[in-house]
Amino acid sequence: MSVNKNSEYIGEAAKLSANAALTLFLGDFTYNLVLALGSIAIARILGSEGYGVFSLALIPPQTLALLTSLGIDIGVARYLQRYSIEKQYKQIIQIVKASILLRIAIGIIGTTICYFYSETLSSVLVNRPGIGSLVKITAIVVFLQLIYNLLLNVFIGFNSFQATSIMKITYSVFKTATSIILLLLGFGVIGALFGNILGYTASLLPAAILVYRNIKRVNQYNTSNNGINLYTLIVLLKYSLPLYMGSLTGIILSIYQNVLLSYSLSEVYIGGYRAMYNFMGLISIITTPISLALLPFFTRFDDSGKERLDKALNMANKYVALIIIPITMISMVFSKELMYILYGREYMFTSIYLPLLFAPNLLAGLGSIAIPTMFNGIGATKYNMYLSITNALVFIPTSYLLTYRFNYGLWGFLTSTLFSSVITTALAIYLSKKFVYNPINIKLIGGFYIASIVSIIPIIPVFYIHVPRLITLIRLLVGGIIYLLIYIGIAIVLNCINNDDVDFIVNTFKNYPIINVFLKIFAKYANLILRLVDREKRL
Repeated sequence: MSVNKNSEYIGEAAKLSANAALTLFLGDFTYNLVLALGSIAIARILGSEGYGVFSLALIPPQTLALLTSLGIDIGVARYLQRYSIEKQYKQIIQIVKASILLRIAIGIIGTTICYFYSETLSSVLVNRPGIGSLVKITAIVVFLQLIYNLLLNVFIGFNSFQATSIMKITYSVFKTATSIILLLLGFGVIGALFGNILGYTASLLPAAILVYRNIKRVNQYNTSNNGINLYTLIVLLKYSLPLYMGSLTGIILSIYQNVLLSYSLSEVYIGGYRAMYNFMGLISIITTPISLALLPFFTRFDDSGKERLDKALNMANKYVALIIIPITMISMVFSKELMYILYGREYMFTSIYLPLLFAPNLLAGLGSIAIPTMFNGIGATKYNMYLSITNALVFIPTSYLLTYRFNYGLWGFLTSTLFSSVITTALAIYLSKKFVYNPINIKLIGGFYIASIVSIIPIIPVFYIHVPRLITLIRLLVGGIIYLLIYIGIAIVLNCINNDDVDFIVNTFKNYPIINVFLKIFAKYANLILRLVDREKRL
């Protein structure tokens, strides 16, 4: 295939994935915004200690849901994508039915275990035997979370990104509304837990209807028997089990983290940490849609040569770096303002930890998002298992020493998280060289990092001005806008952004009126800087 055709194919695939990412972004933005507002309200009403108990009570059912997932969620999304491209309608229907029935059976078993062993689980997993009755209330979450996560990936496999957004928004709205109502009625932690359960339940009803519609649409092209055969499950599990083994390592790591924090921190600090961790939603609004959209993007290059996959990975890394790095830096720089505006003075003691919490997201420019997704997209799932194991092997000893042994608390815990993330990303880059020539364009990505750091300097003086909360919000907005404008300008000067990038972004999202308004402003500003830079070069 010629170079031009190569670039055209990759560009078209990127455009389709970018559109998918935008659809997911709009849904995830609303979803995370509602959840964030709900979390803020719950945290404010319960206080840091009550919020800590609420968070701890959800850990046992969520852990069981992860333990029994078998990794089939991503497998379902991938095979639905592939079977749709190949127009294998019989396999599409079989994979959906098999995964749902398997997940229902596992969910019932997991819920039963959580209910009858609630006190044991609360003692072992979170070192709080006194919350066994609360864990018993949340046992149904095992079943609901398993079905919820599966259906989200079914919609991604069908390219029904609007359905994904509808499901997530329904969950967030019902969870937030019912939790706040029950809290205001005086039900305390129990009310917040029931709100979470009702959110899952409400979201599954429209999801079931939308799945039925997708199956009905596919079935009109299918004339074969739609029964489930053993081969369907074997194919799905063969792909998914390496993912599951990798996630199993992550689950064990999650259990270890919960135990470590429960032994090292009081309920007040656990509540503060959970409230602080909600800010990761600010980053996940962007990272989650991009990661999900990159899976079908890389699936298109499953059987391609190294050259095409290399270009695809570099394109993905470039646009991930362009977006994620400045957003992460803004969140780190304005961490105190974010905590003060949203949670108030009671939670301000956690603001000093926020930059360290956000720091691992800076590795996105080095492939921490794109490379693992590429492994999944091309079917090399065992490499993500290696990454998960490595992350655990690095994090467990370092976090034990820094958090518990040397008693550094959250400082030690978050430092260990960053250190293990750096090691894991370095390994991902090394492993990716089996499939691509040059996984990271150091000169290009380095320019984004330089631009993001230099752009902080002009806004430093504003932090020495003590202002009330309203003005703090304005400072956050104005400072963020100034930062982004400077960042774009420096990135252009360093040749990280060119005319083709501006045209690609604008043309990709031209059919989205609201987004298009902001993109036109971005395009005018970027094109102005590009003309000035070009004029200087000619002179």
